Amino acid sequence: MLTILHLLTQTTGVGHLCVPGNTYANIADYIVHLKGEPVGEEVLYSCPAYVLMGKILEKFSVKE
Repeated sequence: MLTILHLLTQTTGVGHLCVPGNTYANIADYIVHLKGEPVGEEVLYSCPAYVLMGKILEKFSVKE
């Protein structure tokens, strides 16, 4: 199970996804729907974890 701790410690099992054509939304969607990834096994410094963390913070801080 992917947790906020994994997002903050860069141990999501996901490497670099910020390439031309990827958007903030589809990177977060990709991470949310991962299956069978080695969560927590390796530190991979990149932006995907922080993209998803940003989406979580939006849910709790943006008033509509």
